[in-house]
Amino acid sequence: MKNRKPFRRSILIWVLILVGAGFLYLSIKGFSPTSLALSLRDFLLTRFHPAFPYTSQEIEFSHRDVKLKGSLYIPQGKGPFPGIVIAHGGTKLGRKLALYVIMGQKLAERGYIVLSFDFRGFGESDDPPKIESPEDLDFVGDLTQAVSTLTMVKNLDPQHIYLIGHSFGAGVVIQEGVKDQRIKKIVSIAPGRRTFERFFGKNAPDKDWPQIRISHDMKLPYLIPKEILYPVLISFIAESILEFPQHPPLLFVDGSLEDPEDQKFLKNVYLKMTEPKSYVTIPGADHYFGTRKDESGFGQTPFYEEKVVREFIDTLDRWLRK
Repeated sequence: MKNRKPFRRSILIWVLILVGAGFLYLSIKGFSPTSLALSLRDFLLTRFHPAFPYTSQEIEFSHRDVKLKGSLYIPQGKGPFPGIVIAHGGTKLGRKLALYVIMGQKLAERGYIVLSFDFRGFGESDDPPKIESPEDLDFVGDLTQAVSTLTMVKNLDPQHIYLIGHSFGAGVVIQEGVKDQRIKKIVSIAPGRRTFERFFGKNAPDKDWPQIRISHDMKLPYLIPKEILYPVLISFIAESILEFPQHPPLLFVDGSLEDPEDQKFLKNVYLKMTEPKSYVTIPGADHYFGTRKDESGFGQTPFYEEKVVREFIDTLDRWLRK
């Protein structure tokens, strides 16, 4: 049998020469070797998806004397790894909803340190000691403290901290991301829209619904007064980004099965907002992106539509790395 080793060696040598020439050319054009290496790493990660083994642990931290519960998903390895804080939507399950558990796990497999946590009053976090003013519903402050908690995790890259929020949390991450210099990118998934038409406007048909929904999801024995709750919720609507002409790169994510009018509204907000910005629609996705809206992801393997979830996670990963 003919010895093919010299042929293979020649091919390898030519590949190395071409790669070296490419690096030399780009270096001359002003690209640093470090940035080139990171770009090559990110290209490979987003296309071949090597799965990092990861560990998870439950943590607790506090903001304004309110104890908040969180889940950390940490890739194994030396790092440094980029970091993500996930802000949940309106749900009694908080961070334990299947969507957020799956996001934490799969993003950790892609090499991100992920902190998913419960806002005050949601999930396993403590209730506010009192609700007498909008300041007692300091969800943005909870998120700020979550970011600070993430920065203390070993092997985190502090230059690459991102926020991902869904639904109710999609508005909170905008408010936090535009004021916190530590945040490099914001992902706002299916944020609240057409809210004045539905809830907050003078002739809105469902003025009581946000009050009932949030009070229920926070498992409170009473309804939060509208004059306290609604100024907070209005700050979290999709079009709030229009108040901030300067902001980190922001990605709006929607599902193709959302209400067509909701999709149109969000697209119009995207068109009006300033750069840097991106917008993407996930095919076949509803508001919960291939997962069930009331299913816990803790202590079991939750149901999910693999094709939708894979496209969803791929989209987040590609945009965060570019």
